[in-house]
Amino acid sequence: MWIIIRKKGYLWDVGTVMRIIRKEYYIGNLVQSTKEVVGFGDNKKLVNTDSSKWIIVEGVVPTIISKELFEKANQACPKKH
Repeated sequence: MWIIIRKKGYLWDVGTVMRIIRKEYYIGNLVQSTKEVVGFGDNKKLVNTDSSKWIIVEGVVPTIISKELFEKANQACPKKH
């Protein structure tokens, strides 16, 4: 199922909206170390790290939405299995 939203000439699908909903940046948190480089030379790959290794600093970025609204949106849209 695709939900397409047209806004100022841009085409948004469900994946785009879901990525936006999941970003803690909008509640003022700075999240780092979500990916790491594995391998070397021509075999380098960028892989996702476990969320327990992420560095999260709260209150660094100006908030755009409230934490309550952020949590409510994430509860309404479950993550992929």
